[in-house]
Amino acid sequence: MVYSIPRDSLAEMADDHGGNIQKINAAYEIGKAKMAKKTVSQFLGLPIDYSVTVDMGALKELVDFVGGIYHRYGD
Repeated sequence: MVYSIPRDSLAEMADDHGGNIQKINAAYEIGKAKMAKKTVSQFLGLPIDYSVTVDMGALKELVDFVGGIYHRYGD
């Protein structure tokens, strides 16, 4: 399954302190992928088996490599 969680959703951070409620996207900044995965798992009430981190610079390079994306205005 794939879920899309709005980045501004409030969630309790899965840290050792408890009660630390922030926007869910803060979990990655606080504890990188491990904390983000644990926080999302707690938020959804589901185990997270796999996760993917996308480097936006690398994504741009990939799109450029396969020919880019073009949008023609005024058509």
